[in-house]
Amino acid sequence: MPSSERTTSRGYLNAELSGEVEPLDPALPAKVRITSDQFRAVEALPDTLVLNDWSVEARGSLQNGFRTRGQARLPGTTGPVKLALEGLVTTQAADNIRLELTTDRQGGGGQDSFVATGAVE
Repeated sequence: MPSSERTTSRGYLNAELSGEVEPLDPALPAKVRITSDQFRAVEALPDTLVLNDWSVEARGSLQNGFRTRGQARLPGTTGPVKLALEGLVTTQAADNIRLELTTDRQGGGGQDSFVATGAVE
């Protein structure tokens, strides 16, 4: 039977956390979501690297890994930059990582995007 939890973090990370876990299942299936209005990992970072309106969600199990997706908005120097990140995170590595940064072109002429893919072992 899944156990559901919801809590709030205050201090270094001001965020809302929610999740479900099946602690008696050996594969430990779980779903976790973290959301926050703003996060600055280190005070020395410039304002353009502060994550705004961000969230991360992970679904899966320890046995098969967790499909992880995140999104945020960075202030940018010429306007907001949308950040999207996804991948499969296991106890061994992070695979199928896809990072996308998107911003609106000045003058309303569409969007510019940067996409990076890879893995971390």
